Amino acid sequence: MKTEELAKLFTRRNIRRLAALFLIKTALKVLLFLFFFNSSWELFSADLYTCSFGQGKWKPEEWRMVKSWRWDYAGEWVQKSDFIENKVPGDATPKELFSKRAGETYTSMVLDKKFRGNLTIACDMSFIDRMAPGIMIAAEPVKDEKGRWEYRDHFEVIFYDKGVNVWHHYFVDGKQVWKKKAFLLEDFKPEKVYKLSVNISFTPKGPVLTMKVNDGAPFGYMEEALPKEYYLGIVGCEGVNRFYDLKISK
Repeated sequence: MKTEELAKLFTRRNIRRLAALFLIKTALKVLLFLFFFNSSWELFSADLYTCSFGQGKWKPEEWRMVKSWRWDYAGEWVQKSDFIENKVPGDATPKELFSKRAGETYTSMVLDKKFRGNLTIACDMSFIDRMAPGIMIAAEPVKDEKGRWEYRDHFEVIFYDKGVNVWHHYFVDGKQVWKKKAFLLEDFKPEKVYKLSVNISFTPKGPVLTMKVNDGAPFGYMEEALPKEYYLGIVGCEGVNRFYDLKISK
């Protein structure tokens, strides 16, 4: 075989090999893209904390009870076999629990450690009447005059029978004020367990909060006031609220 023919043969072989390698690499990229696209909510996820709130399945010492500045009541959890629920006055009507006696229902706690950066917190929860369990994102709490932890600047992602509200609580002239920053309008049923998820992302354009219920469509907004370091937890108020499982992932 002549030298020119050999050169052409090797060239054709190299082209076929290069083409095959290109196709293999492209196929791998497509498979990886599809895998991560389908898992986009927990992209590169790693569990930072998981627990079940069933009897004997969680450690209260890992949590910090924190009260609201608005009321003197410090809150209390009632342990059940598969969940915890906020203690409420037994002589109050359901309507009173989310109106004039709401201050006697507020129970909240955060994990006793700071988080920072991008992550997702998800919790399975339910309400008995109309409202209002939620997820807490808080700056550093302070001690009140009785030595109890008390919230200052914080965000509540609240779940209730007509949707989800995101509230920013902050202080002006020493008094707590609050503003609704985002909302979802959707009907949810009492005594049914739902998974509320909140994704925290610090993007080049600013901090973003993105929420969803179960596998529903996410909704979110830009939140410039989101602290770079924060505490994560749960809150129950304005009715009987139940919490089952919680996971924080990165």
